[in-house]
Amino acid sequence: MKKLLLLALAMLLAFPCGNALAEEQDQQRQDLKQAMKTMPNSRIEQLTGEAWLNSEEDAKIAVLFGVELAIDVERAIDASMQASAKKAGKKAKGARSNLSPFETGWHKAFSGVALSDIAKQIDGWYAEHPDQKQRLVMDVIWFELVQPKLGK
Repeated sequence: MKKLLLLALAMLLAFPCGNALAEEQDQQRQDLKQAMKTMPNSRIEQLTGEAWLNSEEDAKIAVLFGVELAIDVERAIDASMQASAKKAGKKAKGARSNLSPFETGWHKAFSGVALSDIAKQIDGWYAEHPDQKQRLVMDVIWFELVQPKLGK
């Protein structure tokens, strides 16, 4: 009987806490929905230096992994298209790759570079330019990290 009373008491005490927690979570969801309404539609436009610098190391590496994965998929598709064209005895699109300058530039600039080192390069650029935290990360990657390594 004593255990049953303690259990009932514990449930009565926990119930208001559960409601308060649920209300707090509901408010957080509403706040998030409101914030999302003011965010740009493009994922690229959401990734500013400020967002980057406020992210954990794992999240930064995950972003770079996603970029690199997309590039690898494009490279594989391009290689397949080139091989198919060669088998058919045709030149695929003027015998040139269908890859974008960003894709080929990323490969040239970061081939063999660990994602954590790329993240450090981005961190370093923003550390040297603290007044440019609103600049897009992809903009920094292209203009400040990739293009200088490509030369003219």
